[in-house]
Amino acid sequence: MGMRRPEQVLWDRLSDMMKGRWRADRVENKILQGMPDVYFGVSAQLHGWLELKVLPEFPKYAKTAVKVPHYTPWQANWHWTHRDFGTKSWILVAHGTDLYVFPSRMALALFEGMTSTEFRTAAVFVDLQKATDLDIIDALLRAR
Repeated sequence: MGMRRPEQVLWDRLSDMMKGRWRADRVENKILQGMPDVYFGVSAQLHGWLELKVLPEFPKYAKTAVKVPHYTPWQANWHWTHRDFGTKSWILVAHGTDLYVFPSRMALALFEGMTSTEFRTAAVFVDLQKATDLDIIDALLRAR
């Protein structure tokens, strides 16, 4: 078995943290471009789609736009258009042990890029070193 991609490692970590707290399925859709990585349910009030991304580093200069690797226009469009129909979805971006949780309404801005300050301000932050399953649930509830 080869090395796991960063998004797979993030999935492993979230899956372990949330074990017994949620029902979640990884989705690999080769037909529909842009569909998120994970469908999950915690309760009737908290369920939806998660796009998992990893940001290896922030730009060196403050005014340089943060660009999330492998975050495509199709993914941004999926989040943006599906929210109009009441679909709940989030984009989770990990950077080291930091997790930034973005609601679907930020999908296009995230794709277009924002400064490091804008990026951090727009997201709900979770420290994965200290986080529990309840911290993840709280972040999803706050990032709407």
